[in-house]
Amino acid sequence: MKLRKKLLMGIVILALINIPGGIVKGANENIIEIEDGENIINGKRWFYKDGEILTGLQTHNEKTAFYLDGGGVAKEWKEIDGKQYYFLVNGSTIQGIHIIKDIPYGFNKDGSLAISEVTPEYVTDENGIAQLGWQSVEGNDYYFFNDGIKAIGIQEIDGVTYAFNEDSTLAKLKTTTEYVTNENGIVQLGWQTVGDNTYYFSSDLSKATGIQEIDGQQYGFNEDGSLARNQSIGIYQLDENGIVKLGWQIVDGKKYYFTDEGLINDGIHTINEVKYGFKDGTLVTNGHVGIYKTDIEGKITGKLPVDRENFQTHIIDKLDTFGWNENGVYEAIRYKYKYKNISSQGDTIDNAIYLINNGKTSCYGYAALAYHMWLAMGYDARYIVGTGRLGGEHAWIAVKLPEGWSYYDTMYMATPYTKSQLVNMGYKWNIEF
Repeated sequence: MKLRKKLLMGIVILALINIPGGIVKGANENIIEIEDGENIINGKRWFYKDGEILTGLQTHNEKTAFYLDGGGVAKEWKEIDGKQYYFLVNGSTIQGIHIIKDIPYGFNKDGSLAISEVTPEYVTDENGIAQLGWQSVEGNDYYFFNDGIKAIGIQEIDGVTYAFNEDSTLAKLKTTTEYVTNENGIVQLGWQTVGDNTYYFSSDLSKATGIQEIDGQQYGFNEDGSLARNQSIGIYQLDENGIVKLGWQIVDGKKYYFTDEGLINDGIHTINEVKYGFKDGTLVTNGHVGIYKTDIEGKITGKLPVDRENFQTHIIDKLDTFGWNENGVYEAIRYKYKYKNISSQGDTIDNAIYLINNGKTSCYGYAALAYHMWLAMGYDARYIVGTGRLGGEHAWIAVKLPEGWSYYDTMYMATPYTKSQLVNMGYKWNIEF
């Protein structure tokens, strides 16, 4: 229980006389409780113990201040018993490193300025100024930043990455699962062995996890960063060196193919001069990938017949095969397709489908396929049915190029005609655009 003393302090209405530590005589008396430690009376700070006022250095509740005669506390620099102290605005002393007017000073635990001292907390010169940068104390190396804070953990100093222990000592020749250092405390990158495990540290000090390409080779790592050997990570099979196995691999009954660039994904891929179909990285057997059919071994055996559902996919395939340009359109139309004098099969899609599936058609099919290929390339196009150069019904197309509308009759040539050229050859049509 705290020791308390009750002092009678009189408040005289006409003339107040207040004597800290004594008794105030007067008519109207108030009782003020004084506790051990600091008390504020009439705006001044006083230190009491057992009812008596004490001055000088006093410590209470782990706080030290210098109490002046007449009340109040010392501030800033003050010499006491031959030692220098620095008191903050609140009157308390300082411990450790403190910046005063842009200069770092070191202070002992009792608040006195540390003169020419070498400790793990600071290194000071004859003026008590803390030495920054690299400092050696009792065989251990420390690094002090400009604010006096000691380096801890991973720190980049002058472009070099170092590791420091929790007590701020430089971590030399230390091997952990988080970092590995050499004899100078410099963090080592790349492949590192820790115990029975191998890790790979990147330039940002992160550990490799999952499937990673390192020096042109695919490796697999566990979630903790350790190299995975003779096991699988997802669909990736790893050998005794943690390297991803290449070629055909069967995982959970599904077949995959791995190259030195990674997993073969969707689409048609040629392996050993044979085309195979893949979907979501898995070999597709007895099915189809896009418009291509696969057999029991996943090999491409041909294309699916064209219908209205897969029509656009066939158009894209034509462009991929023959080229996304004017000549590609002409080559796709003239490729193995023969002329047959037949009437229109319906709309433009019907005519193009008939041509692709049957390999022969009349002008309607030629014009329809060209029309849809130009549309797929992003051009504005028109399908025209009018009178041709022979005087009968004929189909051709118009395409809006940057220089204006041009006319294509792919039954005859790849390059376009002008409107006047067609008119001079006897073409007639009623569409205006």
